[in-house]
Amino acid sequence: MNMMNNPTIIAIVKTFKEGACPALQELCKPLERTGINSFFYSKFIDGNRVNLISNNGLWLDHLQKCLANYKSVFENSFHFKPGFSIDYMDYFPKTAMHKDMSEFSMNNAIYLTNVSSDRKFSEVFIFATEEKESNMQLEAHINYFNEFCFLFKDTARKIIQKTQVNEQELQFCNANQLPPYGESKFPTLAQRYYLGAPHDDCYLTNREFIYLKKYLHGLSAKEIGNLFNLSARTVESRLAIIKQKLDCKNKSELLECVIHSQLFYPIFLNDRGKSKS
Repeated sequence: MNMMNNPTIIAIVKTFKEGACPALQELCKPLERTGINSFFYSKFIDGNRVNLISNNGLWLDHLQKCLANYKSVFENSFHFKPGFSIDYMDYFPKTAMHKDMSEFSMNNAIYLTNVSSDRKFSEVFIFATEEKESNMQLEAHINYFNEFCFLFKDTARKIIQKTQVNEQELQFCNANQLPPYGESKFPTLAQRYYLGAPHDDCYLTNREFIYLKKYLHGLSAKEIGNLFNLSARTVESRLAIIKQKLDCKNKSELLECVIHSQLFYPIFLNDRGKSKS
């Protein structure tokens, strides 16, 4: 199974919050025997970093600040196994931000990186220990870390399938953004859903948005049709229009597109089509 370009990984990054998913805690238990007490994962798409997830929130803020200012995080690394690279934390920039990360140094943390063949996305898996001068320990478990990366990606995919990507598990809006559709306290004269780059001029109508959500939640065209008293063929044709709008060929590409562009963030418009403020 090719796990190198799995859009569900992006979904799992969006889904996880500290302590919100016991599966991550369970997944990280085998790392205890390696002396690793902190694990981090992040994904970069076209230079934009998707939110980090972590089994240790104590260092998360420091790491996010550092990575946010480090666009060349995957430079100066060397391949140790097909698909992944190994690097040490000493490639972080020597800036004031780096000083805030005294817990992380080349002596007690290591990260594995993966860059897609088309270079459209990159991933980083970071393993850290509180023990100082632990290079030898990290290198001793490098093959295990490599296998853990694949295990993590496979587990993430299964979690998404198990939850059927429902609204509770896959939440695209941050806490400080507008509430989900149907829960807004703002007057809604018209509601359209705009995409981010590279689809800045593209939007879905409210009905198209609902069809897409149901489809990504795991409903078939027939099941969606039953909800709206439509034939399966009609739903399939409207889903085809959505795919054409978003330049997607299949469900996986749709999922990656909506997460990358934060499509499920609602834009409320007035009757002139301009954003209300």
